[in-house]
Amino acid sequence: MKKKSNGCLFLTIFLIYLIILVVAINVQGQVILTGDYVKNYDGDTFTFMYQAPSDDQHVEYEEKLIKVRLYNVDTYEMRDSENRELACEAKDLTAKELMRGKVMIELLYKDSYSRWVAKVYPEGRRERLGELLKRKGLTTGKYENKRLERITIKRYTKYHRKY
Repeated sequence: MKKKSNGCLFLTIFLIYLIILVVAINVQGQVILTGDYVKNYDGDTFTFMYQAPSDDQHVEYEEKLIKVRLYNVDTYEMRDSENRELACEAKDLTAKELMRGKVMIELLYKDSYSRWVAKVYPEGRRERLGELLKRKGLTTGKYENKRLERITIKRYTKYHRKY
């Protein structure tokens, strides 16, 4: 009998530990959204659409659009005539990857242009989109192995709710 109660005690302690771990992870403020790709401007910036609870009592959910910038990645600018081919290739790869299906993004902070800087995971990939662009040689190398300075940290306001 005592061996069974020790097993139950161990299981109970393990479950309490697991619950505390899950709560601790959520307290860190990690915000993950799943939604759809709308369009992209270049290889590192795109528009993202997701469903959010509505403030209107007659509508349960409403579509929200946000601009997203890939975390720790800088691709060549479309207006840069010297690297236009690389810029187009990065833009096309980003569009192709994001059109695969649902997109999961981990919001980090807003940049000086009010875009959400995020880690982006296309459907069916374990690798972040930014890492794929780096591996294919389509980035400028500007942010690689460096932390981006957090110019403006704005966690969710009344317009963006944490899920």
